[in-house]
Amino acid sequence: IESSLNKEKDSLIFTLLFKSKGYVGLDFGSNMKNVDIIMVQIEDDNLTIYDSYSQGAGRPSLDTELGGTDDIENKTFEILKSTENQDYKYKVSFTRKLKTKDTQYDFMIESLEEMRKQNPKSNGKQLFSVAWVIGKPISYHDKNILKTHISLSTELNLVYLGEKLLPGTEDD
Repeated sequence: IESSLNKEKDSLIFTLLFKSKGYVGLDFGSNMKNVDIIMVQIEDDNLTIYDSYSQGAGRPSLDTELGGTDDIENKTFEILKSTENQDYKYKVSFTRKLKTKDTQYDFMIESLEEMRKQNPKSNGKQLFSVAWVIGKPISYHDKNILKTHISLSTELNLVYLGEKLLPGTEDD
């Protein structure tokens, strides 16, 4: 998973590489209770990206089913040509505004600068989890989950996912 910041459009650009069909859930929190989740599914060489919300254990509901909006934009899907040194078969990219108009079902992503203004002692880290299943459509991920954090600096145009620094971008 790679993420970069587009300051001009106040959005994050996500890029995911897949080795096979399956799904990845990007969870703006640490559990399944009242949390914004972006689900990316590849099945039969087709891409589906869901803007969803989880009220508890089980499959999350689409934001639109709950009265919210689908705020995933610029969805791209590429089937990569096989090469000797390439482990990945699919490349997926999409953008998501830092602050959407769907205030009930979307997590508002705050920058380090905003968090520090609100709470000077804040370390600027926001909980973020990644869950996945390989080879199957969306289903229970069992123990396939990584809990980490996401931090971003709009002043420095940088995104941190976990401890890894990801450079920002000014591109569209």
